Order: sequence, then C-alpha cells, then structure tokens
Amino acid sequence: VTSMHVKFRKFTPYEEDLTKFLGAGVETLREEMVASISNKSDSGLYLLHGQPGTGKTSFIKTVLSKVKNKAIYITPGFVEHLSSPDLIGVLMDYPGSVLVIEDAETALMKRQADNTNAVSNLLNLTDGFPADFLKLNIICTFNTKLDDIDPALLREGRLKGIHEFNKLSIPQAKELADHLGKEWEIIRPMTLAEVCNVGSLQRKVAVNGIGFTN
Repeated sequence: VTSMHVKFRKFTPYEEDLTKFLGAGVETLREEMVASISNKSDSGLYLLHGQPGTGKTSFIKTVLSKVKNKAIYITPGFVEHLSSPDLIGVLMDYPGSVLVIEDAETALMKRQADNTNAVSNLLNLTDGFPADFLKLNIICTFNTKLDDIDPALLREGRLKGIHEFNKLSIPQAKELADHLGKEWEIIRPMTLAEVCNVGSLQRKVAVNGIGFTN
C-alpha cells in the first residue's frame, strides 16, 4: 500500500464575513458549528444545501477561519475511499479534523448499487467505530432534494446541523449591495454571488453587448 502524504497550507479567510447578510438562521448555525468544531471531543455531520451561488462555500470558509482545526478537502470522486487505510492513517494523526466534501451527492443519496460503499463510509466516519477515536466533523454540500438523502444520515445524534441556502430576499440583497457600495437597483431575489458580482456583470454586458456575432 502506498502511503499518503498530506500537505497543509495556511488558510486565508475572506477579508469580510458576508454570511451575516444571509439571515439569522445562518448566523446561529455558524456560531453553533464554530463552538462544536472547536471542541475537539465532538464529532458529527453538517449538511448544507441549496442552488449554486447562494453562499455555501462562503459559509464554510467563514467557519474554518474561526477554528484552529485542520481542514481536509475531499473531492467528490474520492468519497468511495474514505475508509482507505491511507486516509484513516492520516486522520488518526490529526484527530478533530474537519472534512469538507462539496457536491457530495454520491455519498449522501439513498443507497443503490453504485454508491453503497460511499454512503457506508460516511456513516462509519460520522457515527461508527472510527468516529469514536477520529472525532471528525464532516461538512457536505449538495444540490439535490432533501428527500433523496439516505435517511440514516439524517438520524439524530449523527446529524449535527442542516441548512438550506436560498436566494437573498430583495431587502437582504439591497442591504448587501449598499454595504458593498454597489449602486444597483434590486428588483428580484438574488443569490449572494449575483449581488457580489453585480458590477462586473454590468460591465461585461456593456462591453460585449447582447446577441450573436459572426
């Protein structure tokens, strides 16, 4: 078996925490996660879902910037190998780590022939025997319906927190735009990403125009 070498890099947080514009529920979850993750004797699973651009990644980065735990990013294609001896060996060297798995549908959806191993691995790491000594906090994001998630992952005791990220309401979007100094009329609910990129989107349309070119 080839040993796994892991290099940790210093995490550079955002200059400003914009999750405060996502609503009281998000702020409450952030503080709960920071407190739980900082207590390295706690472990569990956090599920963040919602359409792209609604602030899931920004939220994760904000949480990680407020804790001292090691964070390990797991690609979606690696979830079937979460119980590999190499990875378990690394995790044993860094108990209390945070695993981040974005677009984790393969590991979260109801067990079928093509994802049974991935789901089982996640179950074991969050509430099985390995969870007792690894003390992992696992943060997963997904875009599928909550009804598609394997019920075992939603069991009380394993699931520490879940939140759906939605578009900002018009008042929320206006508040964020004003805070960012963006003079733009908000006439519809918008994602966090849309509000943050309003100026660049406007300039792109002005430069490139709209339509087709030969």
